[in-house]
Amino acid sequence: MESNDIKYVEIVSYLFPDSCKVNNGECGSHADCDHDKTTNLVKCTCKTGYMNTGSSYNVTCTDSCDVNNGGCDVNAICSHSTNTYAVKCICKEGFTNTGSESNVMCTDTCHVNNGGCDSNATCSHDTTNNAIVCTCMTGYTNTGSGSHVVCEDTCTINNGGCDDHAICSHESKTNAVKCDCKKGYTNTGSASNVVCTDACQVNNGGCNENAVCSHKSSTNAVKCICKTGYTKSGCSCNAICTDSCQVDNGGCEINAICSHDSETYEVKCTYSCEVKNGACDANAMCSHDAATNAVKCTCKTGYANTGSNGHVTCTLTAGRCVANVNSKHVNTTSKAFQKGTCPVSSNGRYGWHFTTPDVSTLFVSIECQFKTAGRVTRMIQTPSTQHAYVYTPTHDTLLSATAVVHGSTKSFSLEHVCGN
Repeated sequence: MESNDIKYVEIVSYLFPDSCKVNNGECGSHADCDHDKTTNLVKCTCKTGYMNTGSSYNVTCTDSCDVNNGGCDVNAICSHSTNTYAVKCICKEGFTNTGSESNVMCTDTCHVNNGGCDSNATCSHDTTNNAIVCTCMTGYTNTGSGSHVVCEDTCTINNGGCDDHAICSHESKTNAVKCDCKKGYTNTGSASNVVCTDACQVNNGGCNENAVCSHKSSTNAVKCICKTGYTKSGCSCNAICTDSCQVDNGGCEINAICSHDSETYEVKCTYSCEVKNGACDANAMCSHDAATNAVKCTCKTGYANTGSNGHVTCTLTAGRCVANVNSKHVNTTSKAFQKGTCPVSSNGRYGWHFTTPDVSTLFVSIECQFKTAGRVTRMIQTPSTQHAYVYTPTHDTLLSATAVVHGSTKSFSLEHVCGN
């Protein structure tokens, strides 16, 4: 181009400058100004981060975030990239992007993996800032710290707050902790505050007043055992303890009187004839009628019944008297006393030979009391009735001996003992 041409262009540019260089072509500060390639008319294009809210002929550039939230989700905050000023969508507190980086979709965080809460927690939102709040469900306890909530079965932590003697479980409908006293314990608190007390300390465990309450070794369930002197007469589930003497005569024989030991209360069987000789005369033998079991009094040998109206009174017959063994022979032992011979008898192995002082006094009957054998009345008289042999099954000690004799002598002697 010649120099004259250059000067012409410069003059034209000076006189007619590019519109985009004058007040940005009236496009505004948020638009880029250029020219239509066909008509060369000024063309305004909103910059990144802005949107034309006017028309194609009257471009008005408004911050995109002010128009429909910049196209962001309703639960997103619209902002701009610091580098490009492009619209940037960021989900609000309590919401999570379930779309992509370029297509943000904000979903309630509680609907996405339970908001990151423990599987046994309920996800909700803080009423102030909508932040996620994790709350352990009923029946679970937070063992985490701060914002890190860890929910564990409440029953695994200090037995769920239940009594040491209670079993912790959960209500089937609400899963709330439920405390049930173990076997052998009773709730002495309330439904909401279970206090487990040894059942035996509460109304004797439900046992009868005459029973001792204890526990089964295998299950600790209450076990009722009738006290000494009482007998179980109820079913296994509800034992009734009755005075043993009222149940089958306490196990005593039909001829016995059932009573209790004054100290131990154990059953004591006393036969009628052993209690004051069955109310018979001191010189009568007490027995029982075979048919009626009534007490029967029979005068001992040497005595005659002088009573009347069924009352037995035993009186020595004429010419007879009561004699006692010589006092020096009382407490004699078969091992230490002088030995002799005795006739063989089925009454016992060890014989005791008693004699009267002379032939004018003869044995009619004899009653000996031994330490082990007790009362012995059977005797063998040989070679005459001046002699009386009584027998014991083992070595023994003579405590006393009384005889009815025919004669006037009131004493007799122990001659010797025999047996090995």
